[in-house]
Amino acid sequence: MASPRGKGMTPAEWVESWKIQEDYKYLSPGDVERSARRLIDDCRSSGYISGGKPDVLGYLSDYTSNNPVDRVDHKSFAFWSFQSSPDSSTAPVESHFQAKACAKTRNYQVLSETPVGEKLDSYRLFDEPIIEHLEEFYDVSPSVVEQGRDAAWADLSESFVEAARGEVQVFVPDVHPESILGKNELPALVKHPDVGAENIKFVTDFPEHAHLPGSVDRFLAHDQVRAQVSMDYYDEKGPSADVLAREGLPPSTPPPHALAHKLDGIKLPPGLQDERDRASELLRSGDSYKDLKGPGTGVAATVGPSGPPTATRTVPAVADPTPATSTSPTTSHLLHRGSRGAPTAARSAGAGTRSASVGPDVTKAHEHAGPAVRGAASKARPAQPRSPRQDGPGKGHGRGD
Repeated sequence: MASPRGKGMTPAEWVESWKIQEDYKYLSPGDVERSARRLIDDCRSSGYISGGKPDVLGYLSDYTSNNPVDRVDHKSFAFWSFQSSPDSSTAPVESHFQAKACAKTRNYQVLSETPVGEKLDSYRLFDEPIIEHLEEFYDVSPSVVEQGRDAAWADLSESFVEAARGEVQVFVPDVHPESILGKNELPALVKHPDVGAENIKFVTDFPEHAHLPGSVDRFLAHDQVRAQVSMDYYDEKGPSADVLAREGLPPSTPPPHALAHKLDGIKLPPGLQDERDRASELLRSGDSYKDLKGPGTGVAATVGPSGPPTATRTVPAVADPTPATSTSPTTSHLLHRGSRGAPTAARSAGAGTRSASVGPDVTKAHEHAGPAVRGAASKARPAQPRSPRQDGPGKGHGRGD
């Protein structure tokens, strides 16, 4: 039976996702001019002119609200947030590009590859050079661009959820509660009459959480649990006071008890309910996760609809042990091997030229590249850790994370 850890990506899909990311993140001065002019020309040709200037806000807001995503019966819709990597030695790839790689091999539908999403993505309005170009040459203020951009992608996201049917795919290691995926899309998909929690499948493997008892960590890895429990609930410090208040819990609630309360309230099939009950009982047996990590703690997981939770996790949140020797190439080997023959594309700041790099060094890429960060502030932010958990849940790079 299948593991609840996630469907995983093949080495070839990881390589392809990295290539897509590298190609996408390279922007020459000509690319900047073309993307900005495309938006301005579309505003003018559609009649969105105000005071002699292009009405970017009106055009973006109306374009997506008037052009909803169409239902595609033969494709499984893919949702995403943040980033991950196949192992601890490989640089992370944004989940958006993982979804685009798997769309080629698995026939998934990605939001930015719908007709409306593709056009909106072509404006590259999360890239700072384009926002600056629009201000300098077309007198369009950054705040107008950001407001129109965020409203457009929010409309498109809602439309994408409504058009989903049957099984959907999710690319994210942990679900951040303030991401668009965690705040809007997953809750709507769980309630969707034609989707539901049972049809939400996670492609990205569930990371290790060293502070959690093993049996609890394995239970959280089930798809239906991941779809309904965001990472703040199983953070070592527990959810915020606001979240506790929303749950009707006092601020002094111990973190394990808060997680147990959340687990008690989610809907699960009969095959997972006994495992949930044992996990909740264990969580209530201590006031901190350290209390629960003593010798002999933890209970054996039952076999639910997703199968026995025994798979190796490939998106570690803690340091990996020394890997066993293997005669077959790993994903990281393939990624590095693919980089030796020719330099990879890395953005040179302001120059619009490609510089040589060895391996998938995505740290040279722009933080803000298309819908991968829609809903976020337009100014560049420092890179976040791949599994932001040590100091409480942090925001990642996924769409709106």
